[in-house]
Amino acid sequence: MRKKAATVRKVLDSWAILSWMKGAPHAVDQVRRILEDSEQGRVELQMSIVNVGEVYYILAKNVGPQEAENFLRDFRRMPVKSSSVPKALVLAAARLKAKYPISHADAIAAETAVRAKAALVTGDPDFKRFMGGDIVQVEWIGT
Repeated sequence: MRKKAATVRKVLDSWAILSWMKGAPHAVDQVRRILEDSEQGRVELQMSIVNVGEVYYILAKNVGPQEAENFLRDFRRMPVKSSSVPKALVLAAARLKAKYPISHADAIAAETAVRAKAALVTGDPDFKRFMGGDIVQVEWIGT
């Protein structure tokens, strides 16, 4: 009997989605590959609803409300599980933010990855300080 391979888990932050949507050369191929891996069942992919909201608000503010609504429509069809944010995760994110100069949404993304035992897919420069450390596993897709 063959052993089932361990499930690879990844969490997307808003930087990854926004860079992919903008067509940023350093992120497009990597995010596309991750999405394909998720569609094929090779990766369990999730994104916190807080980070989904962050993408929405950035698009609405910078591009327009229709583009933000289009993102929500498209996101529902993407192979990404939208995860809720329980009280314990919010408090852990607040503790992380108190120690490091990162946004609240970034702290939520990091704690979502930690709790899922997943790599955080990002190129956000605020996460460079966590690379190679033991706080959160970072899968770097930035320059």
